[in-house]
This record gives sequence, C-alpha cells and structure tokens, in this order.
Amino acid sequence: MSLAVAALLVVLGVPPADAIGGEEPSRMALVRRALDELHHERFEAALRAAAELRERFPADAAGPLAEANVYQTMMRDYRVRDHEAEFQAALDESRRLADVEAQSRPDAEAFFVRGTAQGYVAIHDSRCGRWLPALKHGLRCLGDMERASRLDPTFVDPQLPMALHDYWKSRKLGFFFGGRRAGAIARMELVFKEGRYLTVEAAYSLAAVLQGEGELERALKATDWLHERFPENPVCLYHRARILERLDRREEALDTWQRLISRLVASGRVSHGFMAECHLHLARLLDTPSRSGTASRDRASAALALAIDHARQREPLLEMDGPFEDFDEVRETIARLEATWAKGAARLRASR
Repeated sequence: MSLAVAALLVVLGVPPADAIGGEEPSRMALVRRALDELHHERFEAALRAAAELRERFPADAAGPLAEANVYQTMMRDYRVRDHEAEFQAALDESRRLADVEAQSRPDAEAFFVRGTAQGYVAIHDSRCGRWLPALKHGLRCLGDMERASRLDPTFVDPQLPMALHDYWKSRKLGFFFGGRRAGAIARMELVFKEGRYLTVEAAYSLAAVLQGEGELERALKATDWLHERFPENPVCLYHRARILERLDRREEALDTWQRLISRLVASGRVSHGFMAECHLHLARLLDTPSRSGTASRDRASAALALAIDHARQREPLLEMDGPFEDFDEVRETIARLEATWAKGAARLRASR
C-alpha cells in the first residue's frame, strides 16, 4: 500500500511500566502491560492483559481496544489475515464504548481513544486494499485527534497522526504544501520524546519518513532505538534491512534480511508476498560486482527463484500489502529482474 494512506492512521502504543507490587494493577498499568507484551510479541500474554482490562473495567473502551490491537498487530506485522473475526469483534465493541465515552465524557483522552479505534479500522482496510473506506475512517481518526489536541494542548500524542498526515500530503502535493515536511518531522520527534502513549509508534514513524527524506543515518538511529528493545520484531528488521541496503552496508543488510526471513518462517504464519519481497532484496544484494564469484551468483539465482515461487503462491484474500509498495509493484520488480537476468544469461551463452 501507499504510505500516503497510512499517514492518516496510527496504532496506540505505550512504553512499558510495572504494576504496583502487591496491589491490583491499575487501568493504566494494565494498558501498559498489554502493550509491552505486544511490542515484545508475547501475544498470548498481551491478550490476557486485555482480558483483565475488560473484566475489571467493562465500560471502558481500553480493554477491547487493547485486544483489537493485538490481533491487528499480529496480522499487519506478518501480513496475514488470519485473525479477522476476532479483530472485528473486539473492534466493534471498542468503537461502541468509545462513542459512549466521547459523548458522556468529552475530554482529550476520550477523543484520543475514539480516534485510535477509527485508526485501527482504517489501517486494516488500507492494508487489505480497501482504499475508500480506509480514507473515510482515517479522516474520522484525524478529526478526533484534532479535537483531543485542542482540548489539551499539553497532550502531544494526538500530534503524531496529524503530523504523518501533513508529511505525506506534503510529499504528494508538494507544490501546495512543500514547506510542511520539516515541521511534521519535528512534531513526530516531539511525540517520541514527550509522548504519553505513542513513543514506540513515533519511532517507527520516524524510521519510515526519514527514509522518504533520504536521511538514512537518522532513520537508522530510530531503528537502533527500536532494535535495542525489540530485536526480533519483523517490522523493525524490515525497516532496518531497507535502510542498511540503501546505505550500501551490504553485509549488514544481507544479514538483516536473512534474520527477517528466519523470523517469518519461525512464526509459522508465512505471508508469501512478504517472503517474495525479502528474497527479491537478497537477490539484488547478492548480484553485485563485489560478489562476482560463481557461489554468489548461484545464491543470487536461488534467491530470485524463491522470490518468484513465493510471488506465485501469494493468496491476495489471505495476505496484506506492506507499508511502502503494494504487492503488484513487488511482483513487477521481480518480473523485470527475472527478464534482465535471463537476457544477460542468453548474451553470455551466445558469446561463448
């Protein structure tokens, strides 16, 4: 998918904190626990924390929202649509409760929660290729975030989805909005430093937009922070591999793409589209002048063959697009590389 749509959307995230020892954990402690477990991919533990939230605070949208976040993250990060029923059920309940809260207690936190629920809908729709519904829910998300920000200007977290929206609008419509990108990035950095809830998501956002700006060292620094905390997270590895590749740090990039592939396989929830993209990057990295030996060419050919095979096996109704290119673009790149290499091999044979 295009990040222009994802710019409207953001996932709730909270830095980890421990519950008070010996006492029942507070609402905030449970929210933090659910998100800390989720960031470390301890999905069952995150679901248990969400269930405890729902049990102890049944009128609060935070419980079902935390549950929806777990299912969405499991699907989005691995690009497989294998928990849609559970995600939708939890999301429907969270949206219902969030509407009630926004009407009965119209403060910044209530609108932030409702905006987050709208964002979850939009993220899922966009990754599934449903662009118009994604845009509709994304705009609703922005509206609630703007109201939250007006009600409490010291609450910086709602600035993140608004900053992402401004950034990507500026990139797409630069003639009219070209001066907004630097300011949008500064607001993302503010959320990263001072956010109440969105520290982790701000780091991922910075990693993405700084790649778009070509500020690769700054983008890598954002992934350094993430990698120290979540070294096996597939989204962290994906951003990191792309950045290292663009920095021409080929050996590190190769290692990171291979770690990502191993992580996807070990999860048991393989997206063929995701695997095809990873093997495509491996093939291009292995086919370089500095790796001119027969063994490297053979590895490059094997990686391309795997990219082609995974691309053929991709099931559009069961998989999701990635954050940068949709799968049609990935498939076309694989086809062009296959054709280019085939022509090169034919010329080599003709010259002998």
